[in-house]
Amino acid sequence: MTEATTQVGLSVPQQDEMECELIKLVNATWKTFVNKNGIFRAWHPYHGQVEARSMIELDERVRKATSTGRVKVHIPYMRFVKSGIRGNYRWRAVRGVATGLHGGTGNVLYEEGRGSQQLSGYSFSEYLRPLDGADEAEMLRLLVARDELDDQLTALRGRYAFPDGLKAEVKNQVNAVNGDRES
Repeated sequence: MTEATTQVGLSVPQQDEMECELIKLVNATWKTFVNKNGIFRAWHPYHGQVEARSMIELDERVRKATSTGRVKVHIPYMRFVKSGIRGNYRWRAVRGVATGLHGGTGNVLYEEGRGSQQLSGYSFSEYLRPLDGADEAEMLRLLVARDELDDQLTALRGRYAFPDGLKAEVKNQVNAVNGDRES
């Protein structure tokens, strides 16, 4: 069973469960259920599942699970971005600080000199522990070198590429052979 299937499955009553009232907080709404043994369960797409023996205890556990947005951390990071226009691009290092998790979405909260923001749809591999001066310079040098090699590789491939793709080339030659047979 995939994670997506499991999560969707947890959002509906399981065998021997019935749905109860929703627990609504400022930044999250939890679906709640109770089974025939009197065990209460709450489920949220980001925060996951919480269980308790009473609705009051479940409410307390849900509030605690949802409070991740109130916990503040200070994790410095660095990333490298390419900016510019019309072929005049330049790599630069950007430093920031991860400050916590958004209570409703679970996205990473961060600051890069423009106030607090949320990261969503990002790759963790883009964010590195801060590099020292020598490694930062080496990273920038390697990124520029990679771009130059990519440009050279693209140019070389372009010289040997089929203009309309391999399938079109095969079709053209098959049609040429078929045309020769018809005459």
